[in-house]
Amino acid sequence: MLRAIRSKAVAIRGFLFLTFAMVFAGWSATAGSAQSDQPRTVEVDVPFEMMAPWYTAAGELEDEALMRGTLHVTARTWAKTPGHVDRFALHANAVNIKGTSATTGQRFSVNGSFGYDLRDPEVTFNPDGTFNVPPQPWKLKFHKVDPEPARLTNDVFGSTGATAAAIGPPPPISTPCQRVLDPDGNPTPTIFCGNFKITYFYTQKPTLYRVVSSGGAACTPGTICVVPDGATLFNGETGDYNPPLFGMIRIYTGNVPWGAGGQGAYSVKWHCRVGGQEFSPGTISSGSGTYIGRCDPPYSATLPVEMWAETKFRYWDQIGYTNVYQEITADTTERVFRFKWDRLAINLPPIIQAVTIRSTARVGVRCPIGSLCELNDGDILFNGVEGDYAATVSMEVAAVDPEGDPMTIEWFCKSGSTIYNITNQGSANAQCSTTYNYPNPVDIYVRVTDSTNEVVSDPRQFYFLERLN
Repeated sequence: MLRAIRSKAVAIRGFLFLTFAMVFAGWSATAGSAQSDQPRTVEVDVPFEMMAPWYTAAGELEDEALMRGTLHVTARTWAKTPGHVDRFALHANAVNIKGTSATTGQRFSVNGSFGYDLRDPEVTFNPDGTFNVPPQPWKLKFHKVDPEPARLTNDVFGSTGATAAAIGPPPPISTPCQRVLDPDGNPTPTIFCGNFKITYFYTQKPTLYRVVSSGGAACTPGTICVVPDGATLFNGETGDYNPPLFGMIRIYTGNVPWGAGGQGAYSVKWHCRVGGQEFSPGTISSGSGTYIGRCDPPYSATLPVEMWAETKFRYWDQIGYTNVYQEITADTTERVFRFKWDRLAINLPPIIQAVTIRSTARVGVRCPIGSLCELNDGDILFNGVEGDYAATVSMEVAAVDPEGDPMTIEWFCKSGSTIYNITNQGSANAQCSTTYNYPNPVDIYVRVTDSTNEVVSDPRQFYFLERLN
C-alpha cells in the first residue's frame, strides 16, 4: 500500500531545482567500534542527467541541452553515540557531463565540484533508523563549447540533502545503480546503488519571466512595457513606470516522464512586498501557461518594491530503505525583481495600518476563558462585579511613514473626564488599566506623528455594565 507523508523540501532561488537524498547503511558492526573518531566513508559514481537552460544576460532563455554524465560522490559520517550525528560531509565531482542542444547544435559541458561539511547537523530520524540531513545549496559550472569559443556565463544549481543509516549492522555492498520504481511500476527520480541512494530531479523552467507596466515616461506607446530590475516607479511627480505592475511567468504545469523536460509545477503564485509587508497581488492564468500577478504597492521613499513568483513541485520518494513512500513538496523562489521610488517634494503623513485592542476573556464567547482576546467595539469590560473582559487592556498599533521618517506614538485611554494610566506610553505596544465609570464609554485611540504631520486613529469604544449594588 502506498503511504503518503508530506514533507517540505527547500526554497531555492533560480530556474532549476535539484534535490539529492543519499541513503547509507550503518557504519559500525558493534557499539564499541562506533566510538571511533574515524568516519564511515562511502564512494559511488552516480549517473547524472538533467535539462540545463542557457540564459542571456537579460535573463531570457536562449538555448537548452540534456546533460548526461557522472557525479563521483564521497560521503563521510561521524557518530560516537546512537541517536546523534556529530558530523556529515559530502563532496561531489562532475565527471564528463556533456550535452548538445537539439535546436541549435550548440555543445555544452558541466564541470566543477560542490560539497558541504556539517558539524552537529540538525538531522531527523526515520522509523527504520535512517536519518535525514537538511538540504544544502550547490552549484556547478555550465560552459558553452564548440562550435563557439569556450566561454562561461551560466551556472546550474539546486540543493542537496542526505539520508543515512544510524549505528548498526555493516553497510551492504555497492551494486549497479538502478532507477527505483514506485508501487505502480512508474519511474521515480531516485537511483539506488546498494549502499547509496540518490534522489534528483529537475523541474520545468520558465520560458517567460518579467514584470510589465501599464505605461509611463519610459514606455513606448503601443508596445508591451517591460520594467527592468531596479527601475524607478512613478510617484505622482517623477518616475519612469506607472503602477500597477504586472508580473508574468510562463511555465509548464503538467506531468512529463523523467528525462523528458522536467516535472511540471503544480502551483504558481506571485508575491508583492514593500518592506516587511506583503500585498497579495492574486495570481491568474491566461490559459496558455502564463500566470499574471497584479501589484499596486503604496509609495515609500526608502523601501523597495519587491516582486517574485513562487512555484511548487512534487515528487515521490522512499523513506530510507522501506517500501513506504513520501510526497516531497519543493518550493522554488524565482528571481526577485526590485523597484524604487523617488522621494516626493512634500512630506507625507504617517500611515496607521492597524490598531488592535486585546483583553483577557472572562467568558468563552469568542476566545477561551483566560486567554488574551481581541476586542470588538461595544465589548463589556469588568466593572468589579461582572463583565466579559478584564478591565486592563493591551493596545498595539502598526504604522509606517512613507519617507521613513522617525515616528512618535502617543496613546489615549479615557472615560468621560477620567484619564487612565498607560504603561509603556510612546511604544507601539502599551497597556491601559481602566476602572468603573458607568455610563461613560471607554475611548481608546492613538496619535502618530513625524517631524511635520500627525494622524489620529478612530476611537475604539468599550463599556461597563451598571452596578446594581
